[in-house]
Amino acid sequence: MPKAPVHRDERTVAVDNAAGNLAFKAMTWLLVIDMGVHGMLPEWIDWNGFPIDIVAVMMGGGLTWTWQAWRNQIIPRRDIYTMAASVLLAIAVAVLAQRFLMR
Repeated sequence: MPKAPVHRDERTVAVDNAAGNLAFKAMTWLLVIDMGVHGMLPEWIDWNGFPIDIVAVMMGGGLTWTWQAWRNQIIPRRDIYTMAASVLLAIAVAVLAQRFLMR
């Protein structure tokens, strides 16, 4: 028996747009804070390392969007489980790569 398609109504689109708007604002402020830290504390910058601050800004925007969409119940529970599993898998791959490949 095929599953019924999920219909996106006006409320779902409005919540999705509001979540994207909030995530954009969060990323903008995180970038402003990041630039301020880089400007006031240049000794914290490692020019030979991986720019983890940009990854943190992107993750902050994604988490903000996910939180807003989850709060307004437009994300199915199985999608949250998929996101959590992919985050755990990405962390495991990064740890294993750091441990065994980056020597």
